[in-house]
Formats: sequence, C-alpha cells, structure tokens
Amino acid sequence: MLGVNVGRLALYEFTLAHKKMSTELTMDQWRDYEIYLANALVTLLGFSRYLESHRPDAILTFSPQYSNNNSCMQYAIAQGVRVMFIESGTNLSHRLGTMRVWDWGVHRLVNPALKYWVSTDQNPVTASSARAVSAHFRQLLSGQHFAVFSSPYAGDGGGIRQRWGVKPHQRVLLMTLSSYDEAYAAFLIDGFPREKVFSDVFRTQAEWVRATIEWIRNRPDLFLVIRVHPRDFPNKREQVRSEQSLMLEHLLQQAPGNAHVNWPSEGVSLYELLEDAEVILTGWSVTAMEGLVLGIPVVTYDQRLPSYPRDIMYTGRSEDAYYANINQALTDGWQFKNVVNGFRWLAFNFTTCTVTVSDRFGQFELARKRKLQHLWARVKNNFAIAGQLDLLNWRRAIPGANVVSTMLVDGFDAIPPALESMSGKAEPHDDSPIILAELAALHELLYADSRLPEDKPGLSLNIRRQLQK
Repeated sequence: MLGVNVGRLALYEFTLAHKKMSTELTMDQWRDYEIYLANALVTLLGFSRYLESHRPDAILTFSPQYSNNNSCMQYAIAQGVRVMFIESGTNLSHRLGTMRVWDWGVHRLVNPALKYWVSTDQNPVTASSARAVSAHFRQLLSGQHFAVFSSPYAGDGGGIRQRWGVKPHQRVLLMTLSSYDEAYAAFLIDGFPREKVFSDVFRTQAEWVRATIEWIRNRPDLFLVIRVHPRDFPNKREQVRSEQSLMLEHLLQQAPGNAHVNWPSEGVSLYELLEDAEVILTGWSVTAMEGLVLGIPVVTYDQRLPSYPRDIMYTGRSEDAYYANINQALTDGWQFKNVVNGFRWLAFNFTTCTVTVSDRFGQFELARKRKLQHLWARVKNNFAIAGQLDLLNWRRAIPGANVVSTMLVDGFDAIPPALESMSGKAEPHDDSPIILAELAALHELLYADSRLPEDKPGLSLNIRRQLQK
C-alpha cells in the first residue's frame, strides 16, 4: 500500500508478542496478526493524507520500529522526509532521564555506537561516566527492575560447584543464550541485516548450542553451564512461552555429564554463576557485558552478531576460530583489561551515545528507593502531578536539545559525531584509577553479605587480588 510493505512491518509486535522464530502461523495467530495489519494500514492511510498538506523537514519518532509508526515512517522516507529514531537510554538507573537518537533511515535498529566506537583506547571513561556504569549495576543486582530477568543476587551458598557437582579440576564455561524472537523480529522489518541474525558459523543459536555440547563431551577438564534466557519462558513481564524454548528443551536433553542446563525455574542469579565462571560464551547476549565489566573474558562465535565491538572480546568468523578462542580465553583467564573494556563500552553507550532529558524522570522505575522517595512518588502519582513536576526541570534538557538540534541542522546521523563537532573529541588519559575505584565499589555491592571463604578461587578472589596490587 502506497509503496510500503505494511504486511511485513506488521509482523514486528506480533512476533514479539508470540515469541516466534518463524513466520509459520496458526489460525489463532493469523487472526491476531490481522489486527496488527489492519491498524498499520489505517494509520498509514491517515498519515499519507497528513503529508499531502504538511511537509516537515524531519520527524522524530519514539520507537519507529513498531508497525503503526514504521508504516508511516517508511512512507515519509520515501517522500524525502528525514526520520529520527528516539528511545530511552539503556542505563537502568537513568533510563527515562536519557534518550538515544539516531537517523532511522541510516541505522534502523543497529546501534550506531558500533560505527563510532573505533577502538577501546580512544574512549577512556571519566569519573561521572564510570559512576553511571556502577549505578546501572545496582539496578541489575537488585533483580527488581522490570527490564531485569535474572533473580536477585543473594551472595550466599556454596556456589555452582557445590550446587551442580563440578569437580575440583574442572574449569567452568558459562554459555548465555539470548531470546531469539527480538533479533528475528528486527530482521523481518529490515531493522537488522541478515548477517546479524543468521550466522554462517552456526546458522542458528540452536546449532551453536548443539555443536558446543558435542565439543564439550571430549573435554572432561571443562564443565559447561548453559543458561537459558528467562524471557523464553513466562516471566514477570510476559506469560508466553517462546518457540525457541520448545526446541531447546528437546535439544538440551542430550547434554553430557560435564554440562548443566540452568533453566529459569531454578531461580539462580547470573551473579552466582559469574563467581565460578572462567569464560563466558555467547552469541549476542548483553549479559556478557555484565561479566566483562567484572573481568571475565567473553567469547562470541561470530563477530558480526553482537551489538558490542569486536576489540573487547574474543571472536572470529569460523567454527575453528570459536574453539581456539575458548582455549585462548581459558589460558589468559581473568584480566583487568576486560574490566577496562567493559567499563569503557558501557560508559560510551550511557554518556557519549545519549542525551540527558532530566535527572529526575523515571525515578519510579528504580529499585531500593528510600522510604521518603516511595512516599513522594505515591503522592505525585495519586494527585497526577508527576509529569508536571518533572517538567519544572526542563532547563536540564537544554544541552541535550542542542545536540539533537545540531544533528538535525547539520545532518549528523547519530549523537557521537554531533557531540564531537560541538566540543571536540576527548583526549586519551589513564582511566585505570577511576575504573579500579568503581570495581572496588562493585565488589562491595556484590559480596558485602557473602559467606564465601576468603581463599575460595573465583571472581571475588580475582577482583580482590587486583585491588591489592
């Protein structure tokens, strides 16, 4: 309709809602899909009439990937109108107080931070950007934020070696899986290129799991923990089970004795796994960055899949390179270099790739609020004045608004180049002392209530040794 492939675009929310990994639909699913399709068609028709009498230079759209928005935005682009993607930031401690902005026609759903990162050495952290990373981790560790699927970390117990009978000589590999429907939905609407979803190393995540299981059978010196993503099963946000979970349930029955499948029903925190994990294996899971910030090496099987840069991980473009990288990561072990790379990448995303709207927006999302904060939030919500009071702080948004204005006027496709044109590129400096201080704070956050033996080998001991140097 009107040159827009609305039928394809209408698959986005539908695929997410049903957690699908194919376009094979049941009759009930067809009826559900038809609702998304009809809504997108009607919205496009109305929008096309609007553009007949109005000709904006640019349109800023919150979440343009959703079908009602996307059908209109694809039409706008075809008519020569520039479309800008807007969404909240990814730092859970300041999510609604920040915005990501980029050119939708250029990047779609691929994070432009990958384009502008260049290398880790060119992106040292500052004290404030490093604190932003630590604040994000506080929300992750609470397990209470709506965007966090892992159970809260308790810091007690004998760890996974005792829990799952890992032998003393075995080294632990942690395989973190991703929910597949989100990447597949992005591919269906041309938000992701094919190579970011279908690898030619292992075509699917299931093939990667199967191959790694076969490889581990012949490695009695290793123990593989396969962590299935909690979103594949009913959870606190959704009550739907994914198609991928059914495939994995069958596949993982073949796991050997030196492997354990960590199902969401076990309620094991990611951070309990990280205490004993020596290497993290993943396709594109963002949980790998949580391990990297704590110094654990990360191996991905195809450098084109993740939304983080290849110079901060072990990666390649073949199955042989994947296994070689696992062995190399085991040899290298825990390194402060990984902590530095993790902090720099997250800080780059949280600060250089976002603009601030307000320091106060979205405080209701945060876990562990003080009693007075809870009380004040209830008062604002009960009297429906939360939004109005937040807007009193509009001056805090002026610097960010200037960045977006520069993007629009000068044609920049993302925030980093606009920022650089306004204030220049940050000079390289030694950020090790800053990162060490934040690593110490994270260790205290993780292990303050821990009852682990002081000399137990693992993540805590590795961090403490680094801090004592």
